[in-house]
Amino acid sequence: MARAWELTLCYMFLGCCVTRCSTAGVTLSTPESSMGDTENSMGNASRGNLLSTKSLDAAPADMEFKGSEEELCEMTIAGPKLQFVEFGSPVFWNCTATTTCAVVPGMGWETSLTKQINRTGRWITLSSTMDEWDTKAVCYTFSTGGNVFTTQIAVIAYLPPEDVRINIPQLMEVSQSYELTCDVKNIAPKRNLVVLIKRGNETLHRELYASDHTNGSTSVTVSYHITAQREDHEAEYTCLAQLDLRPNGKLFERSSNTIVRVISLPEDPKIDVPGVIERGSNVTIKCKVANAIPIEETQIRLILKDEVLTNTMELRNGDVKSAEAVVLAAEPGNYSLECRARVGDMVKTVKKELLFFNFPDPVLQILPKRAELPVGTEVNVICDVVETYPREVQLSIQIGTLLEPCEMESPSSCTYTLMVQKEHVEVTAACEATMRAANLTRRTSKTLNVVYGPEFSDSLCPSAQTVVEGHNTIFFCKADGNPAPTVTCSKDGTVGAWRQTGRNDSGTLNCTATNSIGVSVRVVKVTIEYKPRITLFIRGPENIEKGHNLTLECLADGLPAPEYIWTTPKGADIIYSSDNRTLTITSATSHHSGSYICEARNRHGSDTQQKEIKVADTLPLILGLVLASVALVVAVTGGVAYYLWNRARKIRKYESQKSKQKAKKPATRDSLLPQENKVLPFEMVACPMREGRMKTFEASRALSVIFRIQDSPSRTSGGRWQEAKR
Repeated sequence: MARAWELTLCYMFLGCCVTRCSTAGVTLSTPESSMGDTENSMGNASRGNLLSTKSLDAAPADMEFKGSEEELCEMTIAGPKLQFVEFGSPVFWNCTATTTCAVVPGMGWETSLTKQINRTGRWITLSSTMDEWDTKAVCYTFSTGGNVFTTQIAVIAYLPPEDVRINIPQLMEVSQSYELTCDVKNIAPKRNLVVLIKRGNETLHRELYASDHTNGSTSVTVSYHITAQREDHEAEYTCLAQLDLRPNGKLFERSSNTIVRVISLPEDPKIDVPGVIERGSNVTIKCKVANAIPIEETQIRLILKDEVLTNTMELRNGDVKSAEAVVLAAEPGNYSLECRARVGDMVKTVKKELLFFNFPDPVLQILPKRAELPVGTEVNVICDVVETYPREVQLSIQIGTLLEPCEMESPSSCTYTLMVQKEHVEVTAACEATMRAANLTRRTSKTLNVVYGPEFSDSLCPSAQTVVEGHNTIFFCKADGNPAPTVTCSKDGTVGAWRQTGRNDSGTLNCTATNSIGVSVRVVKVTIEYKPRITLFIRGPENIEKGHNLTLECLADGLPAPEYIWTTPKGADIIYSSDNRTLTITSATSHHSGSYICEARNRHGSDTQQKEIKVADTLPLILGLVLASVALVVAVTGGVAYYLWNRARKIRKYESQKSKQKAKKPATRDSLLPQENKVLPFEMVACPMREGRMKTFEASRALSVIFRIQDSPSRTSGGRWQEAKR
């Protein structure tokens, strides 16, 4: 027992009594000292091992005590072998030993913490306060053979982040660089700390301290540089501190966040207003700012001649904000207009110079003042301007198309001398004033009332006029003059409007022009022209015999005198007169037969006449008639001969039949007389005859047959037949 207590004292004061323990017959060995290896080596009590508890910075010292092989002892500490305990909090650890271990008063705990031991059966409890940052607790006991058995736990004190602060300007200018800092106060252990910098859900930066084994409470500051962008406006930036003790402890998180605002004035304000404004005008001044951030907080001020325009109205259209104000240009002068745009502390200003000018119309005078200006009068054209601002004005006088710049006789007047001529009638005299500062020209004009007496000219009243009959051409005659003169013309003593009606109306007119200035007279000769009319004469018959002569004469009436054109049968030999009015046919042949057309034409039209000429040859005609007559006689003679021959044949046949009848039966008067409805023997040549008349048919000079029809009942039938037979 004395030896066991000696060993206990050695373990309690291991740092100073290693030599003593060795003299007591105890062999000491020191294994690896890293915490990780310590954690891996922890488990149930191993035979002959003991952990030094001098400090957490030193590696645990396991000591093996040699005892009998049959002695076994197992020890167990409730809970994990590596524990994280909040610094300053109370701790409780329970340790127990198996029945193979001797339970003696020497079973206990060894730690660098202030401890309180409680024993209950085979359990021994250590109570303490975690006032160290890194320590170990060793539970030990003795076997019956006097050997020491131990088990141990490693304990690390922690502190969750006490405070986290993010530091970043809450108002940033676009495109500018800023430093964001994240302060984490009073955390332990540092190696388990992770600091995240986030924008919204996006992680911008991650800071790790796994290789930093600093003991004790510490504070850290993480810096990160950002460049402000448009999308950063109203973005949330977060600093998140994580103390990660898993899997042997908890995850502690603490964060700090802030909403940042971005300001930007990327473009200068733009002023929209004319640079030159006339006095008395109401003008709208506009100034707009585009793409400012935040656009809704952008302020625009309009300042005219060091005075802020209070009647400003602000408008917004998307990313453009504008301000408008209506200004009355009351007094002429030069004014400075300023547009000032502000977002936060950012200010941009633009200026524009304005000219309020005064430029009344120039004054035009024509002296001497007269209602009418006779030709030959000299007048002065005077051009004046008054009350102009600025005073620099260029004057010029224009007479018609002639522009005369003036050399200023005074700052505001010039004069031009004009000799009035006829070409100045209805001409405009104008005074032009140009203000270069306003890029403006103004003009005042008057029409010159120039007068002169009537004058005839060939262009207005030609002394010789030609009109065309039937074209309703009105005779014209006008006279020049101002006022416009009245023109009257007379013919043969008749005064009034004159209009041509026909070719007989040509003649001489006397025309008179009158106005308030005087009278003028002109004689005009009028000639009426007309298209041709043709009369075509034939000297002789239209049908001539071959070899005879014929003359055609074409007479036409027209003005101017017409020309003559003939159209004749092709191949005809014809003689024309020198003026082409007459043509002559000599020794007519069949080639001269056909149409003869005469055309007369002048510049007003044409007329045509036509004649048909036939040339006859009498010898062929006579021969034709003779031959035709002979053919007719032959035809008639042949026809009569055939007729007589056929008739005689029929009579012979008839008489033969009658002779046979007489031989059989005597003839009577009634039987010989023809019945009313019977065909006579001469039916083919019989024709009605008046009583007592004769009809003669002549077939030729050598043959004639006379039929005599007798209606007298006293004659016998036999006599009729005999007469017919003759």
